[in-house]
Amino acid sequence: MPCVMCRELHGIETCVTGCYYAALVAQGVVNPLQLAQLCSMYIPSAIHRRMTDAPPEERVGVIESFLYHYWARSKDMLRGSMGILEDLSAELAEKNAEVQKLEAELADLKWEHKEKFAAEMVSDDDERLKLELEAELAELQLALKINEKKAEVLKVEDEIDEHKLRCSGRRYQQR
Repeated sequence: MPCVMCRELHGIETCVTGCYYAALVAQGVVNPLQLAQLCSMYIPSAIHRRMTDAPPEERVGVIESFLYHYWARSKDMLRGSMGILEDLSAELAEKNAEVQKLEAELADLKWEHKEKFAAEMVSDDDERLKLELEAELAELQLALKINEKKAEVLKVEDEIDEHKLRCSGRRYQQR
């Protein structure tokens, strides 16, 4: 039985010798249904041209890229993979703005504490130590929030990098 691509490209009932797609199905990279879905969205000869132009070690990445674009287009018919990138970029900008806001709050808090301690003349060392520790705790809690937001920023940046790699046809590898 031929793979979907051989049937679409050549109109024959057996796979051609050296069929890229039969090998990918055998490796479990793609299944016949996915190939049929790709053929419904893209011109089979365009897929085949990209596969032929790619060196053998990149063909898995090429087919994964087509599958990723198909998935993105099925999620958002109008914007496709660019819509995903736009959404991730907007999320990244929002997270960066949150980090900047929190960093400004921390700077203000430190300034406020500095001014407060300069203005107050607390004679009791224990009371002064208590106030300093409370101020330091508040600063550390805010610094922790900043670090959590920065971790969220890094996560979104990684998602953007993964998206770009998937769109490019190069296989995504975990860092």
